[in-house]
Amino acid sequence: MKLNEMRNMKEPNYSKLRSVLRDPRLYGDPIMRVFAEKSDLVGVPANTYNMVHEGFWDLYCMKPTTPDLSS
Repeated sequence: MKLNEMRNMKEPNYSKLRSVLRDPRLYGDPIMRVFAEKSDLVGVPANTYNMVHEGFWDLYCMKPTTPDLSS
């Protein structure tokens, strides 16, 4: 596989990834964990943070949850 190339993620791995993204305790990076848990302190509502963070991974994995958006 070439650098910066991503294969389409298939089930059940995609569902596992989504469950990790929704639980900051499972984040590997402590900075991202704190930002996810305390995003309101920097002026970003928790729902906005989750939408942007999960949306990034949806696009990266070529699995948008919006049917109008294709990879």
